[in-house]
Amino acid sequence: MKRWLTWLLLAALLSIYGCTNQAGETVTTTNPPPQNTRNMRQLNLTVSKDDGMMRIERPSLGDRIPMGEQDTWTVFVYLCGSNLESNWSCASNDMYEILDGAYSNNVRFVVETGGSNIWHFVEDNTIPADRNQRFVIQNGGVYRMWDGEHAPMGDSRTLASFLKWGVENYASEHMAVILWDHGGGSVSGVCYDEYENEHHGNYDLLSLTELDAALLSVFQDMTDKFEFIGFDACLMSTIETANIIASYADYMIASPESEPGDGWDYTALANVLAASPDSRAYEVGRQICDSYYASYANGNSQAMATLSLLDLSNVDKFLTYFNDFAKELYESAQDIGRMSYISRAIQNIDNFGGNSPNEGYTNMVDIGLMIDACSPYVNNSSLARQSLDDLVAYKVMGSDHSSTSGLSVFYPLKIGSSEYMDKAAGISISPWYLSFTDIQNNGAIYTDVAYAYYNHSLDNGETWNPGTGEEIDTWNSSQDNSYNETDGYYQSQEPNQVYTYTDDDIHWGNSPFITFDEYPQANAEGEYYCRLDEMGKTFVADIKAKCYELNHEEKDFIELGETCQIYGSWEDGYFKDGFDGTWISLPDGQNLAIYVVERRPDGVAYSSPIRLNGERKFLRLNWYYDGHIEAIGIWDGVDETGTASRIQPLPQQGEEIVPIYYAHNAITKEESTYRGTPYIVEGNLEIISSYLEAGEYWYNFYITDIFGDWLETEQVNLITDGKGSRPIWAYG
Repeated sequence: MKRWLTWLLLAALLSIYGCTNQAGETVTTTNPPPQNTRNMRQLNLTVSKDDGMMRIERPSLGDRIPMGEQDTWTVFVYLCGSNLESNWSCASNDMYEILDGAYSNNVRFVVETGGSNIWHFVEDNTIPADRNQRFVIQNGGVYRMWDGEHAPMGDSRTLASFLKWGVENYASEHMAVILWDHGGGSVSGVCYDEYENEHHGNYDLLSLTELDAALLSVFQDMTDKFEFIGFDACLMSTIETANIIASYADYMIASPESEPGDGWDYTALANVLAASPDSRAYEVGRQICDSYYASYANGNSQAMATLSLLDLSNVDKFLTYFNDFAKELYESAQDIGRMSYISRAIQNIDNFGGNSPNEGYTNMVDIGLMIDACSPYVNNSSLARQSLDDLVAYKVMGSDHSSTSGLSVFYPLKIGSSEYMDKAAGISISPWYLSFTDIQNNGAIYTDVAYAYYNHSLDNGETWNPGTGEEIDTWNSSQDNSYNETDGYYQSQEPNQVYTYTDDDIHWGNSPFITFDEYPQANAEGEYYCRLDEMGKTFVADIKAKCYELNHEEKDFIELGETCQIYGSWEDGYFKDGFDGTWISLPDGQNLAIYVVERRPDGVAYSSPIRLNGERKFLRLNWYYDGHIEAIGIWDGVDETGTASRIQPLPQQGEEIVPIYYAHNAITKEESTYRGTPYIVEGNLEIISSYLEAGEYWYNFYITDIFGDWLETEQVNLITDGKGSRPIWAYG
């Protein structure tokens, strides 16, 4: 419930914590504890050529000394509003949620706002878009304690300045950090700033290396770790993120998947801390996870809701065992047959945030399911899996991700630009894993010489070449942050340029590895089928089909989308259609264009391009094998920065949906889009499955290889009767 507040610009925050000076800045009433013996060596992962073992060095505090009064909590919230605030008031709503929580002299939230073109938190004053401000929220009051010129929230110096100021003025026994906004996973990072002026471009994000630099900047002034660092943002429960956060916090809280738009429940968090200010991160983290999941119990978006609590004291053990696992995995991948099975298995496990040509790619897959899928090719994967279970201390999972381990890892489902891949290499957790993923890159780029990569190993004579093209004796993945004596901040360095070959001219869509003994055709039994040859069986990763209508006048094939109704065997390479003539539709009978997001044990997740009230969106759908369909929510997809949208609620009564269809011309091959008829939502949106209208359609196989390339076979004509009879293949 929103409440009318008085903003105190130069007011005292009277509590056990401290008071304000004449400049309006809060100063602590207790003397900070003395600095103890510490080792501020930066995070450094090394693996030597001699033994291949992982060695890990981190910043160390020595004896940990609490920095504030007993049983007190300060939660620092880095509230980067972005379009979540300007379009939907999500950041303001979470500030109101904090205010609606229980009161306590022992608990306070310290918030920095910025990064949005419009702010909706309006009481006596409006939060300005062109300035960054800092607030203390406590006991039902909100107090503006600092006002400054706009600084980009995607800059490590902005985060470092906020946390250094916060820790200096609002230290508590228990301190936590929450980074609030969009997230894009390990490579893209978190917190993009949409505000743009003559000084700062928009859409700047905090990369993981920038996040490390900011945290190291404040850590040098601390005598204790943060209780937890959390990400109220999409896709940030990644092992690459946990590797960095482990230097500065006891626990990490994040989701491997895209979050629903409302994010965490801050009223529940405030209530927990007020009721038990002596609680530690594990108890608080469980409550955050449970309240997050419970807050979506009455909506379809709970199906995608996942949140993990990581015990970071177990990160280094997992990194060590995963490095051993990755070494065996890389060695197994030297055999092209095994590499084929491994890649196919990974491409079919749970992934997060999109990963399709339709919506874009985040390249984040479940690390536990990867270990499980690859275990037949690794003699001892159990230690990595067991240590992962120790690392993920608690998790909540929606039905869409019921088997998730709670943690993801970067994997190039779709190869990116050289800049993108350089960032991926810069935050890699193992040289063996880096080189294993580079097999994917080489296969995708140099399809005519894909076998060449398998003919060498990391031990290359007297030097070592761990997938980066650089001959070295020891692989090093240190976060190389330089210290600026003037402002006292560490600053991250640009990654080395390694993957320049990924910018070579790539011709996708005609994979040379997808080959047949029998090209797709219709047989006498009325089946549309194909038979892969030995190369095809080795390199093909997945077979789907596409269905089309034909605009005879324009000669445009209009896509109805994809179907997974394909049956077959990898052993003999024989695959045939199982098309039953049904399609997913709006309640008014309009067929939706549907595209596969991923296969799941109980069904298939689809995405459908639409215009909702005039804006381009994707409708997320689940089709289950028992026949029922569930609409999950609205999604914007993955943007040009690699950032994933949050899941938005389903369209409500009176809103307008217009289906969107992709098309290509049969003669010129030019691409275009078609729009369907506007549909006005009545009541709750229900998506149906119905038979295609009687008539003529077109169909082909859409086949992908293990490197991410694909092949679409020629369209063939089929006829349906609109009553559910098997389609008739007019010719093939």
